[in-house]
Amino acid sequence: MSLITGKFFIFLCILLLAYYLLPNKKYQWIILLSGSLFFYTYASPYYLTDHPIYSYEGSLFDHSKVGKGTKGCYMIIYYALANTIFCYSIEQFDREMGVMAIKMISKEYFGSGTVIDYV
Repeated sequence: MSLITGKFFIFLCILLLAYYLLPNKKYQWIILLSGSLFFYTYASPYYLTDHPIYSYEGSLFDHSKVGKGTKGCYMIIYYALANTIFCYSIEQFDREMGVMAIKMISKEYFGSGTVIDYV
Protein backbone atom coordinates (compact mmCIF):
# COMPACT_ATOMS: atom_id res chain seq x y z
CA MET A 1 0.00 0.00 0.00
CA SER A 2 1.61 3.25 -1.03
CA LEU A 3 0.56 6.79 -0.22
CA ILE A 4 -0.91 7.41 -3.68
CA THR A 5 -3.33 4.49 -3.96
CA GLY A 6 -7.07 4.60 -3.57
CA LYS A 7 -6.84 2.00 -0.81
CA PHE A 8 -4.78 4.39 1.28
CA PHE A 9 -7.33 7.19 0.93
CA ILE A 10 -10.18 4.84 1.87
CA PHE A 11 -8.15 3.66 4.85
CA LEU A 12 -7.45 7.26 5.86
CA CYS A 13 -11.13 8.26 5.55
CA ILE A 14 -12.25 5.34 7.71
CA LEU A 15 -9.56 6.13 10.28
CA LEU A 16 -10.51 9.82 10.46
CA LEU A 17 -14.21 8.99 10.62
CA ALA A 18 -13.61 6.62 13.54
CA TYR A 19 -11.34 9.19 15.19
CA TYR A 20 -13.85 12.04 15.08
CA LEU A 21 -16.97 9.97 15.78
CA LEU A 22 -15.56 8.27 18.87
CA PRO A 23 -17.77 9.50 21.72
CA ASN A 24 -15.06 9.40 24.38
CA LYS A 25 -12.28 11.73 23.20
CA LYS A 26 -9.94 10.39 25.85
CA TYR A 27 -9.44 7.16 23.84
CA GLN A 28 -8.77 8.69 20.42
CA TRP A 29 -5.09 7.79 20.67
CA ILE A 30 -6.09 4.10 20.47
CA ILE A 31 -7.64 4.72 17.04
CA LEU A 32 -4.49 6.43 15.79
CA LEU A 33 -2.17 3.79 17.24
CA SER A 34 -4.13 0.85 15.87
CA GLY A 35 -4.42 2.56 12.47
CA SER A 36 -0.68 3.18 12.39
CA LEU A 37 0.13 -0.41 13.32
CA PHE A 38 -2.30 -1.75 10.74
CA PHE A 39 -0.87 0.44 7.99
CA TYR A 40 2.72 -0.41 8.99
CA THR A 41 2.11 -4.16 8.87
CA TYR A 42 0.08 -3.90 5.66
CA ALA A 43 2.75 -1.77 4.01
CA SER A 44 5.61 -4.16 4.88
CA PRO A 45 5.21 -7.37 2.88
CA TYR A 46 7.15 -10.44 3.92
CA TYR A 47 7.62 -14.10 3.07
CA LEU A 48 9.30 -17.13 4.60
CA THR A 49 12.25 -18.94 3.03
CA ASP A 50 14.78 -21.67 3.80
CA HIS A 51 17.76 -19.52 2.80
CA PRO A 52 18.89 -16.29 4.49
CA ILE A 53 19.59 -13.10 2.54
CA TYR A 54 22.62 -11.12 3.71
CA SER A 55 22.07 -8.02 1.59
CA TYR A 56 19.82 -5.00 2.17
CA GLU A 57 19.18 -4.35 -1.53
CA GLY A 58 15.42 -4.03 -2.07
CA SER A 59 15.64 -5.51 -5.57
CA LEU A 60 16.44 -8.92 -4.03
CA PHE A 61 12.95 -9.13 -2.49
CA ASP A 62 10.82 -11.69 -4.38
CA HIS A 63 7.35 -10.08 -4.52
CA SER A 64 5.89 -13.19 -6.17
CA LYS A 65 6.21 -15.10 -2.86
CA VAL A 66 4.18 -12.59 -0.81
CA GLY A 67 0.79 -13.97 0.18
CA LYS A 68 1.67 -17.49 -0.92
CA GLY A 69 2.00 -20.43 1.44
CA THR A 70 5.77 -20.23 1.78
CA LYS A 71 7.62 -22.19 4.46
CA GLY A 72 11.00 -21.74 6.07
CA CYS A 73 12.89 -20.63 9.14
CA TYR A 74 13.83 -17.18 7.77
CA MET A 75 11.49 -14.22 7.43
CA ILE A 76 12.33 -11.64 4.73
CA ILE A 77 10.65 -8.24 5.22
CA TYR A 78 10.58 -5.47 2.60
CA TYR A 79 10.36 -1.80 3.65
CA ALA A 80 9.17 0.09 0.58
CA LEU A 81 9.85 3.59 1.89
CA ALA A 82 13.56 2.82 2.25
CA ASN A 83 13.70 0.17 -0.51
CA THR A 84 15.41 -2.10 2.01
CA ILE A 85 15.00 -5.71 3.11
CA PHE A 86 15.81 -7.34 6.42
CA CYS A 87 16.30 -11.02 7.12
CA TYR A 88 15.26 -12.55 10.45
CA SER A 89 15.78 -16.06 11.76
CA ILE A 90 12.68 -17.43 13.48
CA GLU A 91 14.04 -18.72 16.78
CA GLN A 92 10.82 -19.66 18.53
CA PHE A 93 7.09 -19.52 17.83
CA ASP A 94 4.21 -20.05 20.26
CA ARG A 95 0.92 -20.65 18.42
CA GLU A 96 -1.18 -20.41 21.58
CA MET A 97 0.03 -16.97 22.61
CA GLY A 98 0.81 -15.71 19.09
CA VAL A 99 4.36 -14.74 20.09
CA MET A 100 7.37 -15.12 17.85
CA ALA A 101 11.02 -14.64 18.81
CA ILE A 102 13.15 -13.54 15.88
CA LYS A 103 16.85 -12.82 15.53
CA MET A 104 18.18 -10.37 12.95
CA ILE A 105 20.47 -12.15 10.50
CA SER A 106 21.73 -9.13 8.57
CA LYS A 107 23.02 -7.44 11.71
CA GLU A 108 26.06 -5.67 10.24
CA TYR A 109 23.64 -2.92 9.18
CA PHE A 110 23.35 -1.89 12.84
CA GLY A 111 26.73 -3.05 14.10
CA SER A 112 28.03 -6.27 15.53
CA GLY A 113 25.31 -6.81 18.14
CA THR A 114 22.53 -9.35 17.88
CA VAL A 115 18.98 -8.06 17.93
CA ILE A 116 16.08 -10.15 19.25
CA ASP A 117 12.54 -8.85 18.77
CA TYR A 118 9.32 -10.21 20.17
CA VAL A 119 6.44 -9.68 17.80
